[in-house]
Amino acid sequence: MTRAAVSFVLTVYNKRRYLADVLASVAAQAGEFEREVIVVDDGSTDGSRELLESLGRQLSGFRLITQPNQGPSVATNRGLAAASMPLVKLLDGDDVLAPDATRHLIDCREFLGVDVVIGAGQPYRPGEMPHWPRSAPSVPRLLPDPLGALLRAIWFTPSNLLIRREALQRSGGCDERVFVQDYTMALRLARSCRFGITDTPIVAAPEWTEIAADRVSANKAQILHDLNLALLLFIEDNPDLPAHYRRTAWRRIAGRSWKWARREVGRPLWSRELALCLGAQFPRGAHERCRQLQHIFTADGQIRRSVTREFTPAIAI
Repeated sequence: MTRAAVSFVLTVYNKRRYLADVLASVAAQAGEFEREVIVVDDGSTDGSRELLESLGRQLSGFRLITQPNQGPSVATNRGLAAASMPLVKLLDGDDVLAPDATRHLIDCREFLGVDVVIGAGQPYRPGEMPHWPRSAPSVPRLLPDPLGALLRAIWFTPSNLLIRREALQRSGGCDERVFVQDYTMALRLARSCRFGITDTPIVAAPEWTEIAADRVSANKAQILHDLNLALLLFIEDNPDLPAHYRRTAWRRIAGRSWKWARREVGRPLWSRELALCLGAQFPRGAHERCRQLQHIFTADGQIRRSVTREFTPAIAI
């Protein structure tokens, strides 16, 4: 096995309409590197598992893992635990890879000597193959202070990433206390890993107008709740985090909460939420105020895996 061998790890929940194109894009990956394809079906009810069983035979090193629906974080960790290659290429079940995506990310990682490479993305319309730019691949660059950047915002999904498996193991993978996996995994990696970036598009995601209402990405309350919960848990898990990082995280939590309270929930200007948000600007008591702000996202009962103080992981990476 070479250092460039890759485990493709795909998570799927009710993605049948996309799977033929997604798996075809994985099969078409250019390069002579050794590979395996691990797919975790997270309790699909739309026939995704049956289609995966049929199409998977065409893929090198294919393995299908099935489980009851437990959400993206648990499904991703299940796939990571099964991966055996030195590099991991994550992919969501409705995202399509450019033909040279993995080869380009491998080259970028080797050029920079980093643990994580972030590739660019673009939209596509399901049923139509994405148009990939024909220009020469961009020169990759280091991401300075990846943790500082990620505390302010996350601008990519797991499908944009190529990661050293050893770095994923060391960081702990996804925090299963949070339903959506993206942010917790990125924060944990950024704590101790070097990141590189390339501006070359390597993955295409469905256009926003094509995303069904039952998709996690369409549930804004879940997404914002999980962004804030990921930060809260990350601070609690890293008590030695420098003060300026903690302040950045608290302010981001307060800002997201207040915007949601005003725009989506209709809270008046002078409200308990405003008092909590203002109080979160000061270190003393900021964390507990941010904890209390989580309730603003959970009123309609659509949030899965809400705030918890104690948790036992289901999967060990």
